Amino acid sequence: MRSLHTDVLIVGAGAGGLMLANSLAEKAPGLKMTLLAKGSLHESNTHYAQGGIAVVSDSEGDSFEMHISDTLNAGAGYNQPDVVRKIIHYAPEVMAKVFDWGMEYDLKNGGAPDLGREGGHSTNRIIHFKDETGKALIKVLGRRAQKLSQLRCMDEMMAVELIKKGRGSREKICGVLVLDLRKLEILFISAPVVVLATGGAGQIYAGTTNPLVATGDGMAMAARASVPLKDMEFVQFHPTALHHPHETGKAFLITEALRGFGAVLRNQSGNQFMAEYDPRADLAPRDIVARAIFYEMKKEKRDFVLLDCSHLPKSELCEQFPGVIKMCKSLGIDPFNIVGGIPVRPAAHYFCGGIATDDRGKSPVQGLFACGECAHTGFHGANRLASNSLLEALVVADWIADEIASESFDAPKIALPKSRPWAFDDLSALRGIRKELQNQMNENAGIIRSNEGLLRLSHFLREQTDFLAAYPNSKFCTTPEFQELRNMLLVANQLCNQSIKRSENLGGFFKQDTEKQAESCS
Repeated sequence: MRSLHTDVLIVGAGAGGLMLANSLAEKAPGLKMTLLAKGSLHESNTHYAQGGIAVVSDSEGDSFEMHISDTLNAGAGYNQPDVVRKIIHYAPEVMAKVFDWGMEYDLKNGGAPDLGREGGHSTNRIIHFKDETGKALIKVLGRRAQKLSQLRCMDEMMAVELIKKGRGSREKICGVLVLDLRKLEILFISAPVVVLATGGAGQIYAGTTNPLVATGDGMAMAARASVPLKDMEFVQFHPTALHHPHETGKAFLITEALRGFGAVLRNQSGNQFMAEYDPRADLAPRDIVARAIFYEMKKEKRDFVLLDCSHLPKSELCEQFPGVIKMCKSLGIDPFNIVGGIPVRPAAHYFCGGIATDDRGKSPVQGLFACGECAHTGFHGANRLASNSLLEALVVADWIADEIASESFDAPKIALPKSRPWAFDDLSALRGIRKELQNQMNENAGIIRSNEGLLRLSHFLREQTDFLAAYPNSKFCTTPEFQELRNMLLVANQLCNQSIKRSENLGGFFKQDTEKQAESCS
């Protein structure tokens, strides 16, 4: 088995991973870093983020307290208030750094930021670059990272297993087993510091806005290393994913900023319906809007509702949302059609739960950190406020860089993991299980859940997990589909079990049994 060594191993090339690399290069220039990308350096959830980054930058129309209040309200008060306060207060400082590095963002004629607004926000505070903020962020962070002499970037590399040493409070990270997706061989990268920035697990659902690489790898690796996964039942479904018949594993996101700009939701009978569900109507938080759309679709026995933009200035829409307009037109959808609109439906979008860490990204294992969507700091609570995800990833990554730069991490001596790599050849079986998993998750662990459905799902997950467990040397399997399915089943199982245990509907979590119990007690 090949082996490499690095001082700091960063797993993931999204906002969190790239921000960490750039920050750590400034704070500890003597450390050698290695960054792994599962796909290309541009394939991450960040790349597809449209809306923007929520940050208080207008002291007259906004305040830290307003942003904190909006975050707590969207999270149903389940957030960690001290974490919320710290991140929001630090946001302007970290954004100033990113702007100094050259990130583009939209400006008004006078030169001030052109701030957008999305559901759950009480005022305009979202910094954005048209409807391609994620691309703009990755562009500047990636370009800068690739110039760092102390950073080695390796793409087409899938982290498979965390290797640690010691027990209890003496546990230390030693490195990671990695599958080289080009050569289909396992290598070991030893490191006294490992940072998981692997994104979410949207691919466990049949409909998701996440790219194909989002299979919960970091979460699953942490769980197998006995690091707890917390609040996995809180999955945010984006209300407005584009509905079209040619979808291939990733739904195109229709940014919430369109509703902030004035677009409205209508059912297929042509009626606006959001005011019936919440006084904030189309600008209610995402969990409320997603459930409302779910109910309207069910009521009308339709697969989608319509996002109406026909009353908005066409030239301004084209200027502000070029990506959305281009995608719609490429599929033959006229977003300006006065008798139609953009067909949309909810899709799995973001995990509010994840690897248990403190607000500085530290896990219980010495030397192991996590940030971004794969981590749980307590910032998002039961439902993420729109455009708070990139903010959290950037801030926590910068704080992790402080932690690494200020501490001394010893590299524990460890024998190279030994086993013979092997390949799982029945790809049709793996793909069949994966498809059934996605369908079962949609049916039984989606926007509306029930104990009956969750128990049915639990039985299916147990059967498929047992099937893979028959191969005891799973971590040395060189078949990517096998490794992804292994991770997806573990994450789905955690989500299912924690959903069964939760007895209160909160934020993005809604179980029919709980609702019926509440009604019978009232």
